[in-house]
Amino acid sequence: MKTVRLSLINRQGQIINTWSIPYARRIAALDVAMDRAEEEGHAGVLWSVFNKGKTQEFAFDSHNPWAIALFAAQIQPFMTKHGTLDIDRFMRQPAKGAGADATTGYNRARYQASRS
Repeated sequence: MKTVRLSLINRQGQIINTWSIPYARRIAALDVAMDRAEEEGHAGVLWSVFNKGKTQEFAFDSHNPWAIALFAAQIQPFMTKHGTLDIDRFMRQPAKGAGADATTGYNRARYQASRS
C-alpha cells in the first residue's frame, strides 16, 4: 500500500513530529500540516512517499523561502558520496514530539528531490 509520511521540521532542521497517511489523502493532509507548521513557527514539512517499505520520492515544503536554504544546510550530514540525500537515515532521527497529516500548495517554496 502506498503511504505518505509527513514530518514537521523545526528551524534547527530537526524532526519534531511524524505521522503516516494513505497516499490518497496526501493533498488535504499536507495543507493541514503546512498550516500547523506556520502556526507553531516550524520551518516546514518534509513528506515522503513510500511503497512496499521503500522511499519513492520526498519533498520539503515551506511558506518561507529562507527555510529551504536552512533545510538544505541541515541535510548535508545525510548526503551520500554520490551527492544524493539518504532520506531513510534522515527520517530515522529521533522525533522531538508526537503526530498528524498532509501535499502541494499555494505560494510555497519547495526543495524537492527524488530518490535514484
